[in-house]
Amino acid sequence: GVAKQLRVGGAATFSSTVTANFNPTSDSHLTRKSYVDLLGGQDWNYVTGNTTMSPNQGYLVDTASGARTMTLPSSPANGVRVRVIDYSRTFEDNTCTIARNGQNIMGLGENMVLDVNEINCELVFVTGRGWWVTQVT
Repeated sequence: GVAKQLRVGGAATFSSTVTANFNPTSDSHLTRKSYVDLLGGQDWNYVTGNTTMSPNQGYLVDTASGARTMTLPSSPANGVRVRVIDYSRTFEDNTCTIARNGQNIMGLGENMVLDVNEINCELVFVTGRGWWVTQVT
């Protein structure tokens, strides 16, 4: 597999060995900027600019032309999840910042920077505890 790391505040906070990667292809769903996650029923959005995420959505983030900031939902309910995928495989060169929107991420009051190509990262909100990374591939 491929070693992946996720950084919050500049320090590696999560590592994972990846054996398979989600690799979307250009098709009519991408053209409409909508995907359906067959495993969890999550709607997918293809984005090429800074975006405020909506609860229970997935985002195929294209950073081919520059870094992006994905802002977490405001006032999320317990159990809300979001997922971010490096669609263009360019997070090493053009990072994707997950802006915390007033809530902690992994117990820290700092934004999270995704700077590993092909990363697929899910965060879940826990009331009173903030956002927690539950999956990284």
